[in-house]
Amino acid sequence: MQTYIMHDRAEQLRCDENCAQIAIEKMESDLADFYESELKYHHLAAMIRNTHADHAAINSLMDDVDYQDLASEFMRITAEMLAKKQCEYEYSVRE
Repeated sequence: MQTYIMHDRAEQLRCDENCAQIAIEKMESDLADFYESELKYHHLAAMIRNTHADHAAINSLMDDVDYQDLASEFMRITAEMLAKKQCEYEYSVRE
């Protein structure tokens, strides 16, 4: 009988950890979506314009589809990493 109780406790702990992990991943995903919506392409463009590069070169870069794809990917990765760090921080403050 005791072994069943220990097994049930272990199974419940695994289930609780799994549920907590799913909740954390959902929170990270929601935060990443929010941060991505807040990170605007024109902010990146403004940073590049502050490099004092030639105006024609900057416009050419901004019109380049490959650059736009990479910039979007960068924004998403940044949003995901920021969300992960935010969740880690919130978790550490709770403990």
